[in-house]
Amino acid sequence: MAELAERVIEDLAKEGRAAVRVHLKVRFAPFFTFTKVRKLAGPTMDPAVLADTALALYDALDDSRPVRLLGVRAEMEPPEGGY
Repeated sequence: MAELAERVIEDLAKEGRAAVRVHLKVRFAPFFTFTKVRKLAGPTMDPAVLADTALALYDALDDSRPVRLLGVRAEMEPPEGGY
């Protein structure tokens, strides 16, 4: 999770916008896919916050099947002045 969160923060830094939500995608064998989203307490550029949130979402799935795919992404805060 930490490595994925670091990559996400690198992308956010290029955009100059912080994360406001964390999205987790998990595909278990044999191809059962779950997507979970959690709104953050406030905008952040802290990879530890993203990793901890993604891990909490994963733990909440309470599934012991082998993981085939794991993805973490962040929803960016809107730009100043809106879209």
